Amino acid sequence: MLVDINFWEIVSGALLSIFAGFVLILKLLYRTIGWKTLLALVAFVLLCKIVVAIRRSRRTIP
Repeated sequence: MLVDINFWEIVSGALLSIFAGFVLILKLLYRTIGWKTLLALVAFVLLCKIVVAIRRSRRTIP
């Protein structure tokens, strides 16, 4: 008996479970440290990603 397995169903299921775990971690952090600290943490991570992206773009252009 051959079972038809769709690749995109597996990928979407994996992404959905990762997203659910991320939301669960955010809820736990929210209860532990409060929403202002969580917002500051998210802003800091975004700022770091922007800085890294700017540095990478400067490195590729001579």
